[in-house]
This record gives sequence, C-alpha cells and structure tokens, in this order.
Amino acid sequence: MKTREVIASTPTVTSDGVVLPPEYLVSGVVALGLAGVAWLIKRELANSDRRLKSLEAAHAENEAQIEVLERENANLRAQLPNDYVRRDDWIRFSTTLEQKLDALHRRFDAALHNWRSPQ
Repeated sequence: MKTREVIASTPTVTSDGVVLPPEYLVSGVVALGLAGVAWLIKRELANSDRRLKSLEAAHAENEAQIEVLERENANLRAQLPNDYVRRDDWIRFSTTLEQKLDALHRRFDAALHNWRSPQ
C-alpha cells in the first residue's frame, strides 16, 4: 500500500519547472474527458435538430399534398354522379327498357299475325 501512496503523492514537474500535484493531473484528464463528451453531445443535438427540421419540412409538404388530394377527391365525388350512372340505376333502366321493347315486340307480332291471317 505504501507504493500507491507514494505514487499518488508524487508531484509532477512541467517543462517550465512548475510542480503540480497529481490531483491536478487527474482533474485535468477528467475535465478533458467531460469536455469531449459535452462536445459529442452538442454535435449530436445539432444533427438531431437538423434532422428534425428536415422532417418538419417534409411533414408540412405532405400536409399540403394531402389537402390538395382531399380537395380533388371531394370534387371527384361531386362530379361522378353527373358523369356516370350507378350500377343499380343502370340495371333498373335497362330492365324497364327491355320490358317496353318486349311489349312492343308482342304488339308487332300480334299485328303481323292478324294481318297475315285476317278473320
């Protein structure tokens, strides 16, 4: 244990002859380490802010595109009934038309039959 105490209490001599206790050296190394960690954290925060701003810009652009698409969809929904016939309406219309044509065909057949064989 004597060696640790001797090493820990041995002063350090700098190039200009100043004597520094070992606690100052340890404190300096710890301070440099903390400064490095702080610099890394600050750099990552700046990168995160930059990415967040780009995501916010993309989000705003997407919101604008969504609004345009919603307006176009609403216009299309309003215009569709004017341009197209619903399937159910077409089936009802074609059934009615076919019934009328069938009735007309029966009348022509009856008239033609009466004309060919008068009684």
